[in-house]
Amino acid sequence: MKRVLIFVVLLLAVFCLPPKASAATGETSMQLQATVSADSSCQVKINATVYKDTPGAFYFSVPQDAVSITLNGVSVPTLSEGSVKLISLSDQFGTGTGSFPFTVSYTLRDVVHKTDNGTLELRLPLLCSNAYRVDYLRFSLTLPDAVDTRPTFQSGYYQSNIEKDIVYSMNKATITGSTAKVLVDHETLLLTLQVTEEMFPQPILEIFSSDIDQVGMLVCAVLALLYWIWKLRCLPPRRKDSVSLPEGLNAGLLGTALSLQSADLSLMVFHWAKLGYLRIKPERERVYLLKRMDMGNERSDFEQKIFGNLFTKSDKADCSGYRYALLSQRIKSAQPPVRHLVDKRSGNRRIFRALSSLCGLFVGLGTGLALGFGSAFQSFIGILFAFLGYFTAHHIQNCVPYLFLRKGRQLFFSSILAIVWVFFSLLAGRLLVGIIFVALEFLAGLMACFGGRRTEDGKDAMAQILGFRRYINRVSRESLEAISKQNPDYFFDLMPYALALGVSSTFARQFGSKPFRECPYIDFPLRDTVTAAKWNKIMEETLEKMDASRQQVPLREFSKKVQSLTR
Repeated sequence: MKRVLIFVVLLLAVFCLPPKASAATGETSMQLQATVSADSSCQVKINATVYKDTPGAFYFSVPQDAVSITLNGVSVPTLSEGSVKLISLSDQFGTGTGSFPFTVSYTLRDVVHKTDNGTLELRLPLLCSNAYRVDYLRFSLTLPDAVDTRPTFQSGYYQSNIEKDIVYSMNKATITGSTAKVLVDHETLLLTLQVTEEMFPQPILEIFSSDIDQVGMLVCAVLALLYWIWKLRCLPPRRKDSVSLPEGLNAGLLGTALSLQSADLSLMVFHWAKLGYLRIKPERERVYLLKRMDMGNERSDFEQKIFGNLFTKSDKADCSGYRYALLSQRIKSAQPPVRHLVDKRSGNRRIFRALSSLCGLFVGLGTGLALGFGSAFQSFIGILFAFLGYFTAHHIQNCVPYLFLRKGRQLFFSSILAIVWVFFSLLAGRLLVGIIFVALEFLAGLMACFGGRRTEDGKDAMAQILGFRRYINRVSRESLEAISKQNPDYFFDLMPYALALGVSSTFARQFGSKPFRECPYIDFPLRDTVTAAKWNKIMEETLEKMDASRQQVPLREFSKKVQSLTR
């Protein structure tokens, strides 16, 4: 009896449930006009009227790959949801009830696709899962040329059975039709049509739009790799455990010995100050160098020449002045003294880097064409991004040596460029290509970083520098305390090298709160003892002031050119 009662109660509950409410909105009419171009892009215009009998927010759905979306002629933001983008009609009409006519326009970049058997197929979404029923749908499709194949239709709810409820006619290059039944809410409807390559010249399309970046990037990457194998191939640098650097190596030449970079004048000055040739005197925004003694044959001819140029007029040099800036710029652009480090058979790194950077040119062209799709300035945007791609590639490669050397601004600037490029790739729908491009350029920078083939002296110097860098970066506090008891100036002796190798902050932290009073080579007014971390900050700020002077050179040269033109 108990089971019978339960059954009766459940039966009553089923039959007494309130009837399911119909959709809150109903699209009373919808007219879609689509025009397909020979480049497989499609311009879509939809005139629709939505009837609402209950208040609330409401939306209109368009395909996920739709771009240049407008509502009543005005560009509008969209919200991605699954396979569609949602246009908020509430922002235009409010949340009230009534009848709301509107016009939506958008562009589909590529509606022609190659099937598995090699034929071309046009796929046009007529309905995109709108949240209300469709009482009436009329559509018109215009093609670049006449077509003799008949379209097929696929519904999300009725599948292929929807074809018996669609009436259409064909007139040369135009297909028009309408639905003969009400379509349920969240319905999808896809028109499919077999087309020919004469109507859509696919090979030209692929070469000059969709694959230009990938093909160009691949070709340049292969050429760069072949050149590296032929002229620059070398094993990864080994690291030799070391608590010192090669004898006589200047801190400003560590980048030269490690990655064949130009000499760093500011770090050379720090090294000379440590050796007693001069003292460094920071004063507010300026830095002065006070000569203490002449430089003899104990240093290289390269260093003697630069030291002499610093103090040609007096025993005091202004690191914030134009003379120092010009000398620094000349050293930066001069050929570094690396003949004894590089094997004569080694190729030119610039050729390898140029070939690698050309990848960025092709990727930039493809990205720019994708971003400017449908715009009158598409070609201009493509060319602009081609140059931006080359520029980005060059700077991503440039940042690699700074993983082992004093960071400066190059590493930060290159990181920002890489992030911005990936963002543009995402906007262009080429995220994977953008990520691969950034990764390839970083790899190219790593392959060129250590300068190709080295002599035995070059290999030993590189291994010893990397080992010494690891030592500074990992030396324990106990070891430093023991060494400092024997050499109280050990911290100051190693700081020029730590600054050059980009590990000065880590090195200074290892000294903890141990007080330091005066630096043997920097005249900095101190009221009390300071920690190693504070001295590190003072030295870094002093280097920044000295480096800042280089910015005067292009400004002064530009000013001279302007004055000569105005005379």
